[in-house]
Amino acid sequence: MKKILPFNKYLVIAIIIVDIITLGMVGVFKILPLEYFIVLSILLVLISIILIGLILTKNIYRRMFGSLMGLIYIILLILFIIYKFNNVN
Repeated sequence: MKKILPFNKYLVIAIIIVDIITLGMVGVFKILPLEYFIVLSILLVLISIILIGLILTKNIYRRMFGSLMGLIYIILLILFIIYKFNNVN
């Protein structure tokens, strides 16, 4: 069995942490109604599961694609978090 690269391991952990922070922030600040919050939660979890599956796969091309998409995903969620913290009423 092949070892998981440290970068990929930290990327998976970062995806999970940023997902939790984003969902927590959307829930605490009541940005969306409950129905939309549930849909957003399901979508974020599904995207995270797909990305983590791609990152942890044995195929090098899928792993590289998953890592690139994971980085873009993290950057977008962090930008969303920063934007919402700057515009909290």
